[in-house]
Amino acid sequence: MTTIDERRPRTSEPAAARPLIVAIAASIENLPALQALLAALPSEPRLSCIIVQREKPDANEIKAEDLAQHSNFTVAPIADGGPIWPGHLYVTPTRSVVSVRKNEFRLRGAQNAGERRFVADAIFRSIARSFGPRAIGILLASEGSDGFIGLEAIGAAGGLTMAQASELDASTPSADIAKTGCIDHVLPPAGIARAILDYLRFWTEAEEGKRPWLRRRRIQEQLVSICAFLREQTGIDFKHYRTSTLLRRIERRMHVLRLESPDAYVERLTNEAREAQVLVRELLIGVTAFFRDPDAFASLANNALSPLFENRSSADTVRIWIAACATGEEAYSIAILIREILDKMENAPRVQIFATDLNGRALSVARRGLYPLGVAANISPERLARFFAKRGRRLQVAQELREMVTFSAHNVIADPPFSRLDLISCRNLLIYLGGHLQKKLIPLFHYALRRGGYLFLGSSESLSGHGDLFRDVDAHHRLVQRKETVLRTPGEIRGTGRGGMSGLRDMDARPGVDLGGLAQRIILDEFSPRYAIVNEEGQIAYLSEGVERFI
Repeated sequence: MTTIDERRPRTSEPAAARPLIVAIAASIENLPALQALLAALPSEPRLSCIIVQREKPDANEIKAEDLAQHSNFTVAPIADGGPIWPGHLYVTPTRSVVSVRKNEFRLRGAQNAGERRFVADAIFRSIARSFGPRAIGILLASEGSDGFIGLEAIGAAGGLTMAQASELDASTPSADIAKTGCIDHVLPPAGIARAILDYLRFWTEAEEGKRPWLRRRRIQEQLVSICAFLREQTGIDFKHYRTSTLLRRIERRMHVLRLESPDAYVERLTNEAREAQVLVRELLIGVTAFFRDPDAFASLANNALSPLFENRSSADTVRIWIAACATGEEAYSIAILIREILDKMENAPRVQIFATDLNGRALSVARRGLYPLGVAANISPERLARFFAKRGRRLQVAQELREMVTFSAHNVIADPPFSRLDLISCRNLLIYLGGHLQKKLIPLFHYALRRGGYLFLGSSESLSGHGDLFRDVDAHHRLVQRKETVLRTPGEIRGTGRGGMSGLRDMDARPGVDLGGLAQRIILDEFSPRYAIVNEEGQIAYLSEGVERFI
């Protein structure tokens, strides 16, 4: 039993210097489970715990006194701007929104009932930003869909996510969200406590001395065989991914599975089919949101979409490609911006929006257009009323938006690109790819765009030295416009089925060129009927020149 400490804790360092921070979402109904979990955790100076209190109508609150007698941590109050201290337990007050910035609390009153419903998402996302792989998010209470978006953010940041076993049965509306992979372990309270301690032990041992460097070097030695195995099992080739991305995601899986040896992980990967699917899902990082970075989307609407639709009529078609669309929030955000423009036009053009990704599960979510209520945090009340309908404890995207977007499986690295496009949005994919691949994709995007088309990148992405292909429209928000210039390298990416003419330009420098085969390919592309080759799943494997007009 630990008393409640109202004073500044006697410790030399705040939480930022320690390995782990644990945020547990619970309500008064979960008090026994919460008490059992805390009782199973020993006093641990390398942990801080935050109890995220869900507000229940006409129900009592979780009080610090309810936890102090069951916890080995020092229970302390939360203050705006106050530090998070080692070995302490904090309980968020009701009717408040609490978040974490670096190693300090941010506390403010909830502005409306909607904010009070998504308190877990707010704090989970904030600890993901501030603590990364040192963050642990736990759901003891399933209050609608609050918490799942935040858990996805923690997982993407490399942290650990868990839920109480009884909270995720098949009848729970949020069960399909859990299946997308945002929860690492589903355990009873005592099991959650053991998993926290195991994760802490593994993290601490891994970060001491030279062990992190040794472990990462050994993982890197296995990367070629791991990528080859994943390609064999799933058809997806990750060899061009940024090495640091591969190392981080494999390390996270080792942390989750509590495997200290890379050899042990490779054995698990090759012997358990499910682990290959889980690793692929983690590598295809799909954290997204509606109007993520609102200022960037405002710039897109004003500086790209509005000019695109000027002087367009029903005889025209505007074509847009959202690459690496994940679960579809970005695609629907762009569709909303376009719909708002079309509503003001008397003679509107036809709009085609292609949204693609490699993750089949994510695409299934996108096609359904059903999202947790927590997505409303980034959507204005006017847009919520216009484009969404509440379906139980989820939000359904309006049918008119779903009909605007075609979701399909597509590998931007290996598959033929779309063409004659007016806008390409490829946000937060390039940062996970190797530099040589980034340099090949930017010319490919240039090739796929029409004259004057726009490219919309993520806030941490750049043109990778291809400033000759695009001009800045809004450099701060990574919005650029296609320049008219000779494209040198669109055919260098395998599988695009384009590059025949560039091959002619360089043939003198490449001995052994099959001139007959090259000429045959050019003639076939020029004079034969247009065609597409698809596999058994209906996915495009090859496009002949000019077939894009029919897609």
